[in-house]
Amino acid sequence: MPYSIRGFGVRSPESVLAYPEAAAPSPAPSARSREPSASRPGSRLLVARNAQLSLGFVIFATVVVLVLFLPLIWSVDPLEQELVQRHRPPFWQVGGSLSHPLGTDGFGRDLLSRLLYGGRYSITISLVAVLVAGLVGVSLGASAGYLRGWPESLIMRIVDAQQALPAVLLALLVVVIFGNTLINVILVLAITGWATFARVVFGVVLSLRQREFIVAAIAQGARARWIIRRHILPNAMTPIIVTSTLQIGRTMLLESGLSFLGLGIPDPLPAWGLMLADGQRNIFSAWWLATLPGLAITVTVFSLNLVGGGLRGALNPQARGS
Repeated sequence: MPYSIRGFGVRSPESVLAYPEAAAPSPAPSARSREPSASRPGSRLLVARNAQLSLGFVIFATVVVLVLFLPLIWSVDPLEQELVQRHRPPFWQVGGSLSHPLGTDGFGRDLLSRLLYGGRYSITISLVAVLVAGLVGVSLGASAGYLRGWPESLIMRIVDAQQALPAVLLALLVVVIFGNTLINVILVLAITGWATFARVVFGVVLSLRQREFIVAAIAQGARARWIIRRHILPNAMTPIIVTSTLQIGRTMLLESGLSFLGLGIPDPLPAWGLMLADGQRNIFSAWWLATLPGLAITVTVFSLNLVGGGLRGALNPQARGS
């Protein structure tokens, strides 16, 4: 009688004669079939995300290079007032001049110089605030996810309470109480952003804590701090990097909103939000005062969102395979 062990795929000689195609070995996949095809939806999605990442990085790098190095060439004091030159239009309009290529504001200050120095303040403050928020949020999120128990309950309830409040309202409350110095603005932006890092890292650590290498490290008597530093955080770097990139754009928008309300970077320091607030009063007579700072904010935040989305697709294997 024919016999077959289904679990191991063993067939009798009779069954091989009855089904000769089963005895023929399957052809080895060719090199062409193993290569990823660009026509597959997943490959097209990966190429699109890489293009998105490259485009965002080029735009943001261009903005950073301009605000860092162009003032070395265009050495005009952004705080210097020249009332006889007030409300000069950009050079391509009637009445404009190359001495002030992008025009002047209501005090005769050069708009190009204020945009460049304002970009320095906005980008630097956002980067420092995200760095502080990331250090605090990652530390607390990793501790809550690994230790569990009362540390998890305490930290995550604080995160829930903070995320229940609008970030702008919380920032306004802190700035009104403590003032709007540069240090206070950085601390306010960090306070409004650490909970996002804590929430993301908490979820990642919960999944990593059940992995075999973590269980093996615990069985060998490794300390919690060593396990978090050597095993958990390196495996959680992908969501941390993506969250940091997206948080920089969010923080820049929040800082610009606070400066627009007069509670961010203190006047007369150049800031894109302050320039936008000054320009909206003369939007119909001097359109460039509000349009150019608003365009600078939009382009920079848009580039950061492109970088964040591209990194999420490039670094996440699940997103690449979906």
